[in-house]
Amino acid sequence: MSLHDGVAKSFPCVTRPLAYTLPSSSGRQGTKPLVRLLQDILAFATILLQSRYLFQVHSPKGNKGLDPMSDRFPLILLTNDDGIFSEGLVANEKAFAGIGLIYVVAPDRERNANSHTITLAEPVCVTPEGNRRYSATGTPSDCVNIAVHRLLPRKPDLVVSGINKGANLAEDVSYSGTVGAALEATLLGIPAMAVSVAASKGWLFEPAARAAREIALWILENGLPPGTLLNVNVPNQVDGSPLRMRWTRLGRKRYGDFLQEGTDPSGRRCFSYGRDALQYIEDGDTEDTDWMAVRNGFVSVTPLRLDMTDLEFLESRKRLGLKRVPVGQAGARSAPEEDGR
Repeated sequence: MSLHDGVAKSFPCVTRPLAYTLPSSSGRQGTKPLVRLLQDILAFATILLQSRYLFQVHSPKGNKGLDPMSDRFPLILLTNDDGIFSEGLVANEKAFAGIGLIYVVAPDRERNANSHTITLAEPVCVTPEGNRRYSATGTPSDCVNIAVHRLLPRKPDLVVSGINKGANLAEDVSYSGTVGAALEATLLGIPAMAVSVAASKGWLFEPAARAAREIALWILENGLPPGTLLNVNVPNQVDGSPLRMRWTRLGRKRYGDFLQEGTDPSGRRCFSYGRDALQYIEDGDTEDTDWMAVRNGFVSVTPLRLDMTDLEFLESRKRLGLKRVPVGQAGARSAPEEDGR
């Protein structure tokens, strides 16, 4: 069977080229080997052209069958704070295959607890690590910024950070490099989510990656409000039971002294951070908190905002009003005084 015949059988949508014939030396009509070769080349070229439109993907409504390079085909950036070779990142790559065009830009090593920092003291260098994969010497936020402005063919439709080794619950989100990368994307006007496995060891990334995929599809379908990102924490599923999801708010955690003290070779006092015990605060209304949801076996999905303004306090101050006290002697200032006090 020739290439053309195989193509025609496997892909009925590809029109079979006309059978051209040339006169033979005896005057009879016969198909020449050269013509058959031309038919095969034409069939192969047809496949190459049509394969762009035959590409089917499991994606939001209206995206099936789109050209992968089309602006309407989802472009997704994956990153993390555990490094380019982290198992959590690899699990996300596998789970997101088929959703859209996937790019990976991640730190070249672990960058835990980097929060939303960017590198200013030195250049950030980028190394190709394979097809649409890059490592960078900077922070997770650097990775997102450089990817969006220099490495990607266009602005991504979604940024997914993780899967982190360990929970990012309660006020720990303020330290998290995983959440920091999602914050950077949100700052750039891109829908984003941070994903973590709530365990200190023995992380099971595949269930978390499946949850991340489902939430990503929901975001691509419905979008997120401007300035809002999702912080996702997945319980470490060991029994294979279906994952259940719950919308939550940030809980509260009790922070104490978990510094470890030592000395360096010159005798200077040095301090390092140990692992603090998980002491979440139960204030009588914790049912809808992120840590309680994870404790009860739910995937916690918490909307976070870039705008950290305390609106409740701000409104209360506006109602009371403020009166400025005249500046006294040069260089001295008095604090604002509230009306009625």
